[in-house]
Amino acid sequence: MKIAFVGLGNMGRAIVPQLLAAGHEVFAWNRTAAALDDIEGVKPLREPRDAFAHDVVISMLADDRAVRDALISIDAMSQGRAGRIHIVMSTISLAMVDELKALHAQSGVAYIAAPVFGVPAVAATGGLNILAAGPVAAIDRVQPLFDVMGKKTWRLGDDQASANVAKIAGNLMITQAIESMAEATALTEAYGLSAKAFLDIVTQTMFASPSYQRYAQNIATDTYEPGFKLTLGLKDVGLAIEAAQAAGLDLPMSEVVRSSLSEASSAGLDDKDWSALARAARGELVRDCHHAAEPVSVLVTYTGQPESRFDRAYYEAHHIPMVEQAWQPLGLKHAHVLYPSDRNGMTVAACLCQFRDADSMRAAFDSPDTAEIMADVAVFTDIVPMQHILRPR
Repeated sequence: MKIAFVGLGNMGRAIVPQLLAAGHEVFAWNRTAAALDDIEGVKPLREPRDAFAHDVVISMLADDRAVRDALISIDAMSQGRAGRIHIVMSTISLAMVDELKALHAQSGVAYIAAPVFGVPAVAATGGLNILAAGPVAAIDRVQPLFDVMGKKTWRLGDDQASANVAKIAGNLMITQAIESMAEATALTEAYGLSAKAFLDIVTQTMFASPSYQRYAQNIATDTYEPGFKLTLGLKDVGLAIEAAQAAGLDLPMSEVVRSSLSEASSAGLDDKDWSALARAARGELVRDCHHAAEPVSVLVTYTGQPESRFDRAYYEAHHIPMVEQAWQPLGLKHAHVLYPSDRNGMTVAACLCQFRDADSMRAAFDSPDTAEIMADVAVFTDIVPMQHILRPR
């Protein structure tokens, strides 16, 4: 079968050799062409639209923006013809899924959503779990490819959103597992029981699963070499919160893990494994700060799409005063609202909150009033805010 692969990140680079070894002819495009250099047998494509001249297109791009830049902005799907199949293995928002449904319907190209569970090392052995949703006939046709890439294909029906929400929810559960192990080991260590001793027990008894065991090892050894980068984990938790808001749901634990991921990201751990959120959950990043008594700032940014909703009047007249009333008694010194001069970067607003010190910042985040503040966000915007902790040098 002639297969075109769009996006050769760590996962794509692990999957393509499996397809080649199975005898398929593989063409590929990547934003950085050098990613193709050491994969023997793959044939380069000049641009992503060329992928849709082939039988099956597999795209595995980092996020919504990468999908938009590589495929939607150049109207790549319109280059396809009836009978072509596009397998989207990216973890993307449910809003993007709806957009892709419409574009594929217009082009006549069959759309299969097929995000996966598994890290690149698992992909390199063909051991992925593939979550597939879309037209049954199309999935039947590409099942031999799924059998090469994964150990099991989980068919989730005709609606492509089912595969993506399963992926988002599953990743949310992994971050919560990491958070729970980090908090539990902080407790055991406070009483003299090492993280390794405790985690050896629970990951061989109550929580004897590969995810718990893999990330417990990282926490116990304080080693976070990337399997799945923290920046991608932060993106995926944001997708879960965005999906929950759209469904009118409140997921309190998701805000906890997003806070830990954001703190770890702000500490420069973006390229570490996402289990590095444990360093924030265990309080290690604050302890590492030699200037804990100095002011600490949190930059809250609102970055969306051109059509995103943001009510400036409500934000300034109601939301910011709510923040100040709740957090000033706990050590908030200033909350400065900032707006970009244009929306080219899609950041429509930001707020710089300066706290007296790291302890006052944590007291504010842990305050019962913070839940009300977070719930108020949906009133003035459909953008999921991102927190960036700015630590003193």
